[in-house]
Amino acid sequence: ASPLLYAKDEYKNLTLETRKRLLFSFRVFFRHLPIRYWAFSVKTKEHSSSRNVERAMRRALIDLFFDNLDYFQQFDVVKIYYDNGQQVVTNALKASIGYALSKEAVIYRKADPKDYRLEQAADLMCTIELTALKFKAGENTETDHKMFGDWRSFKQNYLKALRRKQAK
Repeated sequence: ASPLLYAKDEYKNLTLETRKRLLFSFRVFFRHLPIRYWAFSVKTKEHSSSRNVERAMRRALIDLFFDNLDYFQQFDVVKIYYDNGQQVVTNALKASIGYALSKEAVIYRKADPKDYRLEQAADLMCTIELTALKFKAGENTETDHKMFGDWRSFKQNYLKALRRKQAK
């Protein structure tokens, strides 16, 4: 989502209107996917080191897995698709999954968002949830306003639809 929002990579020559249309189209696609998601955030500024950020992520993930263990145990295999973009996230994922779920039941796959629609959906979900946090903290950017409008428009057109997919 970041290249789309900031007109980078393959989106660099597209107009703002075209990028907004693409974002809207993907939002519609996401709305029709039979998925549920959980989200949590870790504020890096509240931690003194990347090791503490990793520890906080690992704790949040372990809590999520244990709180929803019945759900995860209904599957023979849990596949983790991650692009290994941030080492802190990679370490937290592997440590928490290895701790909370059977190691034999987990398969890791390196993923490129261009190749997997579900990873693109997860990326969109993270972008929307992060944008909601930025709006609530008054830290939204000019790009957020250009792509999503004001808080009310963002909430109505993106956040509300996304949160319908949030697991309870």
